[in-house]
Amino acid sequence: MTIVDLPEGGGRTGRLRTLVGALVGMGHRVAIWNEHGMNLASVQQVSGELGGAQFEYVLGTTERSHGFKAIRLKFRAVARILDRVRAAVQAGQLDVVLFNNLAFYDIYPLTRLARRHGLSTIQCYEDERLEVIAPERFGLAQRVFAWNSWAADRWCSPLADQIWVISSYLQQKYARLSGHPECVRVVPTIVDCQAWSLPPEPHNPLPVLLYSGGFGEQD
Repeated sequence: MTIVDLPEGGGRTGRLRTLVGALVGMGHRVAIWNEHGMNLASVQQVSGELGGAQFEYVLGTTERSHGFKAIRLKFRAVARILDRVRAAVQAGQLDVVLFNNLAFYDIYPLTRLARRHGLSTIQCYEDERLEVIAPERFGLAQRVFAWNSWAADRWCSPLADQIWVISSYLQQKYARLSGHPECVRVVPTIVDCQAWSLPPEPHNPLPVLLYSGGFGEQD
């Protein structure tokens, strides 16, 4: 379960692609159910393939709303996914549910349904939540979403069977919040080292470091 611009765009698609590709490569069958896109409508497709898995926007559209209008869309998407989970369980096609950087309004009801049917759940996080760090920057609607992030960290992390994170910082954070440090694991981004191979480095007494990433508050 995720909220990203698929097949490529905003919302952590790189992390999702490598994770899904690794699971598919190990022989697992993976389906990606996307609640809605983020912002880049020009790169979105209603359905398609990503990393060897099929993805689909569960509402059948890539259009989205903003502000308080987005709340109705979000709950419609969660209701649709709940129906899909029930149908997949009945057909014997679902064993594990993975939440890709989601919040309280979707993690909580889906986790309760998964537990009812004996399914394992994994919560996956790859950065700090911007809404929690700088709430003073946002209006009322954004603060409602910030509460969703805060509530998920406090009340949903203890419900996970596993929590996968990208850094030791997040490992410490969710070990503390979940109360189950043995269930929190660092799963780093998978890199094809051959694709990035270079000739030997020249001798340089001063180390040269490259940081490739964003410089937002959550980083």
